[in-house]
Amino acid sequence: MKFNWGHGITVFFSIFVIIMLGVLYLSRQENIDLVTEDYYGAELKYQDKIDEFNNSKEKGFEVSHSKRNENLVLLFPEELKNGSSLNGEVYFYRPSDAAFDYTQSIVLNPEAELIVETSKLIAGYYIMKISFTFEEIPYYIEKAVMI
Repeated sequence: MKFNWGHGITVFFSIFVIIMLGVLYLSRQENIDLVTEDYYGAELKYQDKIDEFNNSKEKGFEVSHSKRNENLVLLFPEELKNGSSLNGEVYFYRPSDAAFDYTQSIVLNPEAELIVETSKLIAGYYIMKISFTFEEIPYYIEKAVMI
């Protein structure tokens, strides 16, 4: 039996087309989450975040975290302990999947702690974005945390 180059080329291109269609199908199934849906609007407001971050640095506000009884405990600065004018939120941003993002309002206990139930979070890497106002001055702190 003789080898026919025409058949070989046809088989080669047919396999190539099948592989390309498979790659196209698989790439369409991939979930790609953006950091934010309104990227342009967030970019315009970014200078505000920089100012809030600088406010935190100037005041020396730091938030430390630890695990206690299967909860994540965020320890806020002592100055905020009796802050009736304190309000804000902690946003847990999950870079790998936006479906696991979580937001919690800041309500401090008498020891200036915020208790976050880890049962509401999936284990993994998060970026905590802490935005709050105290005495009408906005502050922003960002920390990486592993749950």
